Amino acid sequence: MSSQAMPVAQSPGFPAFARSAVQAAACLLLSAIVLVLLYLLFAPEILQQQESTAGREIRPWTFDGADLIPRRGEGQKTRDDGLRITQMEVDEDSRAIFTRPAGFKAEQFPYIEYTIRNRNPASFYYFIWRTAENPDTVYHVDLPYTGDRPTVRLLDAKDSWSGSITEIGLDVYGELREPRPVVEQLTLLPTSRINLLRAIWTEWAGQRSWNQRSAHHLIGGPYNPILPRPLAMAAWAGLAVLLVLASARLAHGDRRIAILLCCLVPWLFVDMLWQLNLSEQLDETRTLFAGKTPHEKHMAEEDSEFYEYAQHLKEDVLPAPGARIFLLNSAPLRSYRRLKAQYYLLPHNVYNFGKYPLPDSLKKGDYLLVLDRVPGLDYEPATGTLQWQNHSLPVILLDQEEMGSMFLYEVNR
Repeated sequence: MSSQAMPVAQSPGFPAFARSAVQAAACLLLSAIVLVLLYLLFAPEILQQQESTAGREIRPWTFDGADLIPRRGEGQKTRDDGLRITQMEVDEDSRAIFTRPAGFKAEQFPYIEYTIRNRNPASFYYFIWRTAENPDTVYHVDLPYTGDRPTVRLLDAKDSWSGSITEIGLDVYGELREPRPVVEQLTLLPTSRINLLRAIWTEWAGQRSWNQRSAHHLIGGPYNPILPRPLAMAAWAGLAVLLVLASARLAHGDRRIAILLCCLVPWLFVDMLWQLNLSEQLDETRTLFAGKTPHEKHMAEEDSEFYEYAQHLKEDVLPAPGARIFLLNSAPLRSYRRLKAQYYLLPHNVYNFGKYPLPDSLKKGDYLLVLDRVPGLDYEPATGTLQWQNHSLPVILLDQEEMGSMFLYEVNR
């Protein structure tokens, strides 16, 4: 009895994969071209801007950084008429403000192009303006960092960019480093499809501040972006897949591989944007913390005053490690400040429960830390009690700072 060998399925070789890759690349390119053209034809931003400036030819308005007048902080004119920011005004924040008079209608210039050299991630820049309709109000829009090259930002996405603009300028917060930042030029731009694309790229590629979610999520940017990245990537991949299916008879590659590549490439593009932000943050982390002791690293953090307050409590107010501390705060139990205070006060026993004391859980000699201010919880110096709702608790005020108050619980006095 003869036996017949079963056919063995073979995976596609390199030529088949190469043909599939070429098919995917062509479909992705065609998908991108079609979507960009359709978006620029029907983008609500363009239609609205064209309606506002119908029949008028408007030219860009450019002015040098040196044209800005210091209102807070100090600046110095450079050889090429830029403005070097030399000093911040230190109050509650390190801040500098530079403005100049203006006189135009907001709808004439829906975009701003800015060129600022030597920015660092520890500083934040805002374009600010006043209007004739509300002269006492200062409006603002953030200016993301995308390098030293000219960058375009959409202005009329803000409802406040309307009416007669009477004053414009820059508001800068944060840390000055060497070399000092230089504002080279600011240019107000009229309606243009190219400007819209550049503004979208600014939102996509702009460096964002780092937070607790940044290691796993590409977040940040304006709350109402012009074109959300997930939506754009989904449309790009979706149309490319449809083109692969439509061209299946013309191509000789493996359709499954082409479809997989059409989905993978847009995802890798978003991941590339995340990697750019990650690389920038890595350089900033190295600048802030490399070669420092644990104490110096805490002092270099953005909330170093919080660390200093906890160290003050441990060194000047609390006894040796092992005290029972009840942390009271109106924020949720797992909020940042609650957890940070609990961490900084280790190795003391910190009970991070709620916003009001729990009399049944307290023992004589326990400590109560009221972090920030808890509405409805007040200390009465005359009676030496903490009072809330219909309760009171005998305590001794040990320390009172802007960030909190520390009390010692006593049963009978």
